[in-house]
Amino acid sequence: MALYIGLCHRRVTMKTAQKVIRVAKALAKIMTRSQDVKVTISGRTAYRTPGHINVPFGDFSNPDIVSMTHGYIDHELGHEENTNHSDFAAFGIKSPTHKHILNIIEDVRMEKAVGNSYPGAKRNLETLAGLAIKHELFQEPTSQSSPIHLIQAFCLYHGRAHVLQQSCLHNFAKTTKELLIAKLGNELVDEITGLVESTDHAKDTQDAVNIAQAIIELLEQQKDDDDSGSGDSSDDDSGDSESADSDSSGDSDASSDADDDNADDSEGDDSSSSSKSDASDSNGSQDEGSDDDSESGEQEGETSDSSDPTDAQSDNKSNSSSELGGDIEQAIRDILEASDEDGLKDFHESVAEMLEDKAEDEPLAELGSGALDLLPIKKRCHLGTPFRQSEAKASGKRVFNALNRVLIDEVNSNPIHRNRGKKINQRRLSGVPVGKDRIFKRYNHQQDTSAAISFVVDASGSMNDMMEEVNACAYAFSSGLQAPGIVTETLYFAALNAEDSVYIAKSFDEKPQAKRFNVSCWGGTPTGEAMFTAITRLSVREEANKMLFVITDGRSNNPQAVAKARKMAETMNVRVIPIGINTGFIHGFREEEFKSINSVTELAGAVKHAVREKLFVKAA
Repeated sequence: MALYIGLCHRRVTMKTAQKVIRVAKALAKIMTRSQDVKVTISGRTAYRTPGHINVPFGDFSNPDIVSMTHGYIDHELGHEENTNHSDFAAFGIKSPTHKHILNIIEDVRMEKAVGNSYPGAKRNLETLAGLAIKHELFQEPTSQSSPIHLIQAFCLYHGRAHVLQQSCLHNFAKTTKELLIAKLGNELVDEITGLVESTDHAKDTQDAVNIAQAIIELLEQQKDDDDSGSGDSSDDDSGDSESADSDSSGDSDASSDADDDNADDSEGDDSSSSSKSDASDSNGSQDEGSDDDSESGEQEGETSDSSDPTDAQSDNKSNSSSELGGDIEQAIRDILEASDEDGLKDFHESVAEMLEDKAEDEPLAELGSGALDLLPIKKRCHLGTPFRQSEAKASGKRVFNALNRVLIDEVNSNPIHRNRGKKINQRRLSGVPVGKDRIFKRYNHQQDTSAAISFVVDASGSMNDMMEEVNACAYAFSSGLQAPGIVTETLYFAALNAEDSVYIAKSFDEKPQAKRFNVSCWGGTPTGEAMFTAITRLSVREEANKMLFVITDGRSNNPQAVAKARKMAETMNVRVIPIGINTGFIHGFREEEFKSINSVTELAGAVKHAVREKLFVKAA
């Protein structure tokens, strides 16, 4: 895949330049897997179309914008590499809810795949999530949030927190789950949770489709159950009423039987009741009082029954359950019938809009228009005449000796403390009263060679008879600079069949093979684009020094592209050293900025000239 980085503000600080370097470093690990995707930085619009990703030229002195740009491109490249857009479109067209749920699940699945392959990209995507919270692109839902917002937010936050391990979203995920439970109930949300977490094992877009489908089917099944449950409840109530009537009738019959028995007993006792009539009369008032008490007690009992707290709680629970069931049913309907506008805005659309807003404020945004493209890599080239290897190797050794002084970095060791010296370590003064007199510190300076060097070699048709010398020079560089701490790469550039391209004769990880440098000339001269391609590949290297040698006859298809590439090299802290072959000019460079040679034997002298004229001095 292609790699992003565009023109930055001309006054960008070194600190910001290093941040941009880190952006390029992480992106390269993803984008160089294929050359089919073009990544550009231009204009004021962020977008992705099949095979092309563009980010606006924004304020790259703002570290948040740099990090968000990095994360945005990592995400979009992940879709290019991991998402089956046909599967996505076939499912998403069913309804807005289908599209929204799948989009979230597929984002999580895809970013999981990217993170597993590229730890650097995983960190960048985590950083993007944190910045989304900081800039309120991610917002915590409230009890007023709609059901469709809640279920989307839950899939989004819970999926990212638990599947992608983006810890910054754990609190959002917890809050959203509680709010969703209030809308849909524990049991349903638990099942949805399990489906979201199953994204951890999804392998492709079809798996994401299956998970999204399962979530929607779960909601539809719950809605159907609620609908049928409402009918069953009505039937049960009717049955209960009939049962109550039957019981009441039975009670009435039993009461009638009891009255008949009492009547028989009364007739049997008439003969003896007369002798006791006075007593009965005398106790009449008490009996009446007793009857009154009994009736009063029955009334009190009835009152007590009607105010029984157990019965009241049962009634309230029944009513509450009924109301909750109705609320769940309505919430599910709101989710399934939501329109496109009802759903949450896609997270990465929000990121793109923010990048566009920042680009509007950036006065140099228009300079990004027509940004350079990375050239496709070719595995083969046209073979040319073999060059003189022995002569090239001898020149290569002289080149190394000439370059050695600018490839060495001084590295400080840990401080050494002595009892005499010039610099005092203030922290050690407290030990002087007890005899600890080693209070003077100094550092041992160690030399370390660390460099990544790229050679961009013109193989256009205008080189013609010079190609043998050019190949010898390229091989001399590659063979002569094989030393600990130094890595080199050689790229030939030209246009073949109207298509600009580069051929890698030697990558950073390979040893030079002379036969791969037997290159013949062909086509046009995309010097600026080739430089840009080499710079982006250099920018991802760990080495302290980064250099780019441009070997050319000076003619370029697009001198403005050379100027843009030079500006990029300055921003990325890559030192550019042009070497002309039989020419007095090189497009994009002043005469005093390069040295021209006629043969490989003059190569070491040209390098010495570059060192003497301080062409290797790093950009400030």
